[in-house]
This record gives sequence, C-alpha cells and structure tokens, in this order.
Amino acid sequence: RDQKTYGTDSRVQVNDRFINTNDLGTAVIELKENMGEDDKKKMTVALKIDKDTRMGIVTDIKEQLREPDVQAYKINYTAQKKVK
Repeated sequence: RDQKTYGTDSRVQVNDRFINTNDLGTAVIELKENMGEDDKKKMTVALKIDKDTRMGIVTDIKEQLREPDVQAYKINYTAQKKVK
C-alpha cells in the first residue's frame, strides 16, 4: 500500500517531512537555528536505516552532516539486521 504512495526508492525524512538528500544540510541548519547554544552542542542526529538501504545514501547523508556550515558530527545509527 505504501509503495504506491512513496515508491520503492530510499527516502530521507526529517521530522515529519520527506526531503531530498541534497537538502539535508539546509534542513539541519534550519533546525539548529531554533535551538539554544547549549542544545546545538548536544544535538545528535539519529539515522534509522532500513536493511535494504544502499550504503551510498548513508555516505551522502554523512557528508552533508559534516559540511562546515552544518557541523552535525554526533550521529546515532540504527539499522535492522538483514535476515538470510
């Protein structure tokens, strides 16, 4: 049912909206603008990664988060083990 709406490609979701991987840095910057300085330092990005997600997408996300203007270095990864 969801595949008809969202397709089968990997998607990136920030809070309640889907975004393009290239827009992730901008989305994080916008979120940080609404935080206090202490919260910015403590911010952790949580990635929930589906077992079928290609690693290239995860790498693209990590690169976006490391950009000098984004500086989101604390990342928590959660993935589902692929069942054989």
